Amino acid sequence: FLNAKVLPALAVLCEQRIGLRVRFGLPDDLITSVSDGSLDLAVATRRVRRRGVEYESLAHETFVLVGVPRWAAAIVGGDRGGVDVTSLADVPLIAYSEELPVTERYYREVFGADVPEPAVLVPDLRSVVAVALAGAGIAAVPRYLCEQQLARRELIEIARPRNAPTNEIWSVAGSTTTVG
Repeated sequence: FLNAKVLPALAVLCEQRIGLRVRFGLPDDLITSVSDGSLDLAVATRRVRRRGVEYESLAHETFVLVGVPRWAAAIVGGDRGGVDVTSLADVPLIAYSEELPVTERYYREVFGADVPEPAVLVPDLRSVVAVALAGAGIAAVPRYLCEQQLARRELIEIARPRNAPTNEIWSVAGSTTTVG
């Protein structure tokens, strides 16, 4: 989200000669840094209880299960989001992070099932999309990371659940920081 949405929006600050120092991290660490004043602002995928911070909803991301057309054609339709989870058993799964946060949530909410062992595990969500585009398997990712590929039909949305899993993204600032 930071690379795809936030940093392009912050580019205007550079034109105004406002310096940016950007770092990646886990929500706990970033929010602690905002709380202790070593960061002015953080973007977090969840709220963490800390004194001296305020949260503002920044965006909602929607998760989609995608694959190249040949994987989509190999999956038999069923009752959960148009796909029976058993039809995914022979399709390689691509995910990021050992904790499988996006993939686990997608499987639990859409299929009511445990996530299978990934065939490919990569360090970030952009890499998940790249490996899926290369045809290695299917992947659950935020829609904003693959909108163009979906529009060009390079990737196909495998399942279309009525209520796709979503996640709220937060802007986190110190309670004395003014943003605007």
